[in-house]
Amino acid sequence: MAADTRITGNPNVSYVMGLTLDDADQMWAFQNDSCTGNAVYHLGWVSLATSPVQNVGSVQPYNTTNVQYLSFNNQHVSKAGLETFLKNRYGNSISALNTAWGSNYTQWDSTGTTVTGETVATGDGRTTAYTHTLANSKPSRYSIGITIGGTLVAGDLAHDSGNGGADPNNTADGRIWGPYVTGKITYGTGALSLTFSTTPNQAAYGALNICQISISGNVVNVQTCAQHGLWTGEKVNISGTTNYNGTALGPITVIDSITFTYAKTASLATETTGTYALNAVPGASDTIKVNYIYTRHRSLRQPRKFWMY
Repeated sequence: MAADTRITGNPNVSYVMGLTLDDADQMWAFQNDSCTGNAVYHLGWVSLATSPVQNVGSVQPYNTTNVQYLSFNNQHVSKAGLETFLKNRYGNSISALNTAWGSNYTQWDSTGTTVTGETVATGDGRTTAYTHTLANSKPSRYSIGITIGGTLVAGDLAHDSGNGGADPNNTADGRIWGPYVTGKITYGTGALSLTFSTTPNQAAYGALNICQISISGNVVNVQTCAQHGLWTGEKVNISGTTNYNGTALGPITVIDSITFTYAKTASLATETTGTYALNAVPGASDTIKVNYIYTRHRSLRQPRKFWMY
């Protein structure tokens, strides 16, 4: 194998066949996974074949019992890194890459058009179900992001069996998932349906535990033990604490995926137990919006481009 400064000098360098990234379940570069017997994939191919953005996902998509999550940074970092590497290698020339690869890409990046903040509806505190048709039909898979007040609350699982497990054979419709949102996007028409609930729609979110709650400067800071899925402007119920219990507390401000704050005039000790709950579905001050990417060409076919879109 070619010399590599990271392993040159190792007495076993001549015998290196591949590198494992983790445990025996991730035997990348070897012929087969030692646990399943299935062939494993080249990481470069995985990066090329994967969507450049994804707003929601699962720890292991093929296992229906694994936790799903919101991706507040929806960029596929490995794909972006591969593009940067190839731009450096080929002098930022797509023609040079085509010559070396025998490919016919026409440009770097994406030919897709990004839509940010298209209004779906405004809540009223009672309505739970909404429908909307995207202004630009045929959105790209994995690009759907549902937001309220600029906070991501749901996205699309394009190849999904409908029960939380990915299904590569499902190429027609995508399930919309969020901790408090269910729905569907029809990729061929842009038809979108959303249903909100104050009850988390996944067992993993059933125990809405607080890891730490404290107050400073008349602002309560709540750190949750898992992604909370809430949005700025919403109100929450808190129970199981000594001094912070209450109903319809807020409106809250979302700091990140596991932290939110709300105003309270008091001087209280920090606590590390308790639970929280969403108080109501989107209200009159909550505008539901959708972000997505659309393009006439969504695969690595003509006209070719380095990104998926």
